[in-house]
Amino acid sequence: MFRYLSLGGLVPAAVLTALSLSGPASSQDYPADGCLPRREAIATVLNGRAIPLRHIRGTAEQAARGEMINAELCYRGGQLVYVVTVLSVTGKVVYVSLNATNGQVIGTR
Repeated sequence: MFRYLSLGGLVPAAVLTALSLSGPASSQDYPADGCLPRREAIATVLNGRAIPLRHIRGTAEQAARGEMINAELCYRGGQLVYVVTVLSVTGKVVYVSLNATNGQVIGTR
């Protein structure tokens, strides 16, 4: 699991910390199945099966118009996807799903 917290930006760090550690509101809201443990996610990127998170961060933030607060590498329908949690400029938490092999946005929720 990848975690990113910003000390500056749109909201105070305490709010970002609470949101990133609390996880999704419910499993229905979260657009993925099994997410990889941190070490497995890193190994997946290192062996070339997924692109590095830094390559898709901007795309996710632009898709949700906000700031990334969390990201996970997961499987959905047998496909590797990044599920990026973004706090939008309106204060809404948005999940952006991106293809982990090419970085294209699959959907937002």
